[in-house]
Amino acid sequence: MEREFDCAVFDHNLPDGDSLELVSAMRAAGLTTPVVVLTGTGDEVVAVELMKAGVADYKTKRRFTPESLAQSIR
Repeated sequence: MEREFDCAVFDHNLPDGDSLELVSAMRAAGLTTPVVVLTGTGDEVVAVELMKAGVADYKTKRRFTPESLAQSIR
C-alpha cells in the first residue's frame, strides 16, 4: 500500500546514516515530500548541502519550538 505524507521531520543523525543520505535517496526515488531536518548542532556546511538536496528547512534543536516547526511546514 502506497502512502503519501504532507511533510516529514527527521533528526540529522540517524541510526544507519544521516538525513542527507536519506533525503538524497528520497529525491532519487522521485519522492517530493517536504522534509524538515532537526540537529543538535548548527553546521552551516551541512545546512547548505541539505538545502541543495531539497530539504524544506533545517532547524537546530536549541531553537526548535512548535511554532518554528509550524512555520517551516507552511
